[in-house]
Amino acid sequence: MQTQVPVLRPTADSLPILDQLRKPLEQRIYAPVAKAGYDAAPPVLTSRLAPLELRYTDRGTTLTAAAYNHDPVIQHDRGRIRAPKSELRKLKAYEKHGIDPDEMLVIRELPGLWRPGDVPSRMIGVETVETARSQHLQHLQVGAAAFAVGRALLYTAGAAFVLATGTVVALGAITVAGVGAVAMAPLADGLDPIVLAGITHPETGATAWTVIAAWDEVEDERGW
Repeated sequence: MQTQVPVLRPTADSLPILDQLRKPLEQRIYAPVAKAGYDAAPPVLTSRLAPLELRYTDRGTTLTAAAYNHDPVIQHDRGRIRAPKSELRKLKAYEKHGIDPDEMLVIRELPGLWRPGDVPSRMIGVETVETARSQHLQHLQVGAAAFAVGRALLYTAGAAFVLATGTVVALGAITVAGVGAVAMAPLADGLDPIVLAGITHPETGATAWTVIAAWDEVEDERGW
């Protein structure tokens, strides 16, 4: 039996913003996703994000949250996204049915301590029996919690996230150490990439995001 507990609750300030964004979210993201034959998770609201946010984890890796064209791997690969064929088909289907976000965000975990200007590890998406697509709520929760303790505070606009296994991970499972490293709960070997589409509130600059793609990823030892 699954147990639901609060993880990231909407604040009083976030509720009216989410309400005002409900119609454009439905028209420009959720409806096209549904027409393409998929579903999307509840939105997460963030304050204004920098083009690139990064955190170092306690396991020697780097979490990045970046605008699509600022993602270190995509940028180094000249705009190419190395997702599995199933996820690329999904993204093309969304485009065909008119998805129209204001922003796209990529959250991923890179091997090592990456810094802006460094060449990132070459990452490739892989198809697995149990792909990250079935775990996108897990990935969304981990990414949201990791960045909630940083400069960009995130809120969820719905019930608690419950993993496919029935496990619920509270925000307290992910903390920031004194040196600023994110201590990751041992949920998985890494935070595989998730792509979010967002609609921005014109007055506050806050953005409501929802996951539109997620996949498993491994480092390509051949490099670039």
